[in-house]
Amino acid sequence: MRKFLLLPILVVLLAGCASTSVTAIRNPAIADISYSRILIVVPFNDLALRGYAETQFVKDFLDAGVTALRSMDVVPPIQKYTDAEWNKIIEQHHIDGVMVVSLTNVGSSQSYVPQSSRTTSSASIYGNTVYGRSQTTTSGGYYISEPNMNFEISLFDAATGSIAWKATTYTDGNAYANTNTLLGSLAAEVVKKYEKDARR
Repeated sequence: MRKFLLLPILVVLLAGCASTSVTAIRNPAIADISYSRILIVVPFNDLALRGYAETQFVKDFLDAGVTALRSMDVVPPIQKYTDAEWNKIIEQHHIDGVMVVSLTNVGSSQSYVPQSSRTTSSASIYGNTVYGRSQTTTSGGYYISEPNMNFEISLFDAATGSIAWKATTYTDGNAYANTNTLLGSLAAEVVKKYEKDARR
């Protein structure tokens, strides 16, 4: 029974997790930045990563009660669009805000896990004789790599083309975090910060 109780704890310890800090400013010339239909643009060359990132932002915006659309669906990255074509697409989809999420840096940090030893002992008695046994296990003594990413987020007012809201972010994960883990954290915290600033 004890093994089954320890399993969920082990899964949590080995799961990838990440945290994101967001610093943002509003454009004082734009009074209302509460947009109702936001186009999400994450210009990754890797289409799988782009699709995942845009989907995360759309999901988190929808959870916050704001309609958001993936640029991959609205303006597929298979051609260059003229200003006239872009404006027509914006108008057709009734988009009032465009959020561009740009990667500015990718890195990693290393941490040293100190070596430690643990010895367990047991004894048993047979007649007048005591038999003892001990076992030493060693862990640690290695480096782990923890990924991090920086992004710049610009929310454009679709009507004027002006930046209504701008943010920079730093996201880092533990040794088990992958890119998707970091992108999930990024989307959640950016949407949370934008919603807070939009209500001011």
